[in-house]
Amino acid sequence: MAKRIYRYDFDKALKSMPDISPKEKDYLHKVFGKEMVDGLTPWELNQKIDQLQSNKKDELDQWELRGVKRKLLDKMGK
Repeated sequence: MAKRIYRYDFDKALKSMPDISPKEKDYLHKVFGKEMVDGLTPWELNQKIDQLQSNKKDELDQWELRGVKRKLLDKMGK
């Protein structure tokens, strides 16, 4: 079974990223909120980040999204 990240560790990872503003953190909570109920798998994280990166009007730029992805995958031990 794939390791999952839950809300507590998700919040902890975002708090450790000083380059992500509080507004952007709130946005990420909204985007990932539904997935946090059962935990987020690495596959689901990759899918969601890819969707956000393809959205040119997204609040986070590509570099910020890569940082979020890297940080969350590190929390999952990937």
